[in-house]
Amino acid sequence: MKTGRWMFAIGVAWLAAAVPLVADAQRSKTPEAKSFEVWVDDAEHLIVGIVEIVPGTEEGVGFTIRCERASRQLEGTMAFGFFPAGKRVQAAVRSPSGRVERFGSVAVGAEASGFHVPVIEGRSEVLRLMNAAMAHGALISNGHNSVWNRVGEERNRTARKALTVCSQGRG
Repeated sequence: MKTGRWMFAIGVAWLAAAVPLVADAQRSKTPEAKSFEVWVDDAEHLIVGIVEIVPGTEEGVGFTIRCERASRQLEGTMAFGFFPAGKRVQAAVRSPSGRVERFGSVAVGAEASGFHVPVIEGRSEVLRLMNAAMAHGALISNGHNSVWNRVGEERNRTARKALTVCSQGRG
């Protein structure tokens, strides 16, 4: 995707600014997204996603799905923030029914590893992410940081439909 790294660059800048206040911050409950905080609809892209701050940190966790209007290509970006050295993480979504969909490879934290921002490419993989993550009650996680999708089924359905229409060149 010609501008595919554009989203990655935004994610990197966003997460670089989201350094935790305290390295070993105590985590409280998993944040809940109650709206799509990211909804960009312009001539070039349709980008929809959720972003919430992990309690006790300044780390953002969430995902976006982007449709590039000219090419109709879809791309997903998941952001999970920093994770400790030695910890194994992998992007995943647990559906309300309990089914787990995994995305990308397992990453292992090292002292200089930074943060976990998997980019999901390929129409079938992005559609799988969209259908799993854009469902009321879905848990988006990497095994270290997580966020609940509590947006509501009607709004999730609207988001899935808008992205599908865009990727088919009808919107």
